[in-house]
Amino acid sequence: MNKQDRLGAAVRWSEMQPMTICMHGCGLEDMKASGRFYTWSNKQEGVNRVFSKIDRAMCNGEWCLQFPTTEAMFLPENTFDHTPIVIKVFPSPKGKKPFRFYNYWTQHHDFMDTVQQVWATEIRGCHMFQIMQKLKLLKGKLRHLCQNEVQDPHNKNLIDQECQASRQFREANAQYQSWLHQKAKLHWLQMGDSNSKIDRPTVP
Repeated sequence: MNKQDRLGAAVRWSEMQPMTICMHGCGLEDMKASGRFYTWSNKQEGVNRVFSKIDRAMCNGEWCLQFPTTEAMFLPENTFDHTPIVIKVFPSPKGKKPFRFYNYWTQHHDFMDTVQQVWATEIRGCHMFQIMQKLKLLKGKLRHLCQNEVQDPHNKNLIDQECQASRQFREANAQYQSWLHQKAKLHWLQMGDSNSKIDRPTVP
């Protein structure tokens, strides 16, 4: 509970005080967390966009002693205003994650320039050694390139893409739900009055 929990609008102490007093009185603290830091967005565009850490996963000292490996994962909010939270009481052991190339990286406006810059780097050695070293350099550059853009909450390009993708998802989902609804009606007309197993659960 601090002023860094909101981006895009000021935080007043009067807003935080009741929750802070409650947390201290109950001996609660935030769980170890990963994923999204800001858990809510007003979905506005440009300078009107506000991010805030509203949703929390908290525990007391006894819980920490009983389940020391508990971790809260804040997932992407998708089309919702708030981010879903998944709590892992016994998370899997963490190891070094292998590098994975994502196709959407190629749509980044600096992707080709980054690849060309790394590939133009002079490395001494046999051809196979040069390729391996350049690939290692490129992995780090690509991670850094995409992390910087994803972590910028006021990136206009990403906000526009999010709004467009959200509209397309809602339209496609509405069409899909309409198709399911129509299919269910048709199935009921064909099978619902034949004294079969499809209509028995509906009989009181």
